[in-house]
Amino acid sequence: MDTWTYMDGAKPVRTEQDMDGDGKIERWEYTRPDGSAEKVAVSRAKNGVPDMWTYFGPTGEIVRVETAFVQSNGTTGAVQRTELYESDRLVRVEEDTDGDGRVDKWEFHDGPIVQAVEFDYDHDGKPDERITMAPDGRVTDRQKLTGQPSKTRSGGRGSLRGPLTRNG
Repeated sequence: MDTWTYMDGAKPVRTEQDMDGDGKIERWEYTRPDGSAEKVAVSRAKNGVPDMWTYFGPTGEIVRVETAFVQSNGTTGAVQRTELYESDRLVRVEEDTDGDGRVDKWEFHDGPIVQAVEFDYDHDGKPDERITMAPDGRVTDRQKLTGQPSKTRSGGRGSLRGPLTRNG
């Protein structure tokens, strides 16, 4: 494994790692001015181009993971999947399942347990159907929506907020 660390004076700013010795970087670690981890990027395709990013909160907890698809020419495309965490627990997943740049699937979680999934079938950025599930994965309810995202749903640990934009 080869490692390069870029510094600002005596403070590390970024570390790059070639994990398998093939001459291509597979891991990038970015550091905040206080020395704590800001984000880690990885190249799942092992082509030297990052395609997954893990973001950390000020105390080191995971707050968001973004995953992009890798295009046929080896470059990274747009982010397809965003996982959102609260207190290191997965609470929501947003996905662009058709690659048009807009979220069209929302999953609501209590850690590893999927509580509900919402789908946007008409590509207007708003959910058209909600499927609610029991902890064992059984579907307990299917509901057609009017296209207006829910503001708050309760269940599991506290409340889960409705769909976010890609900006946050």
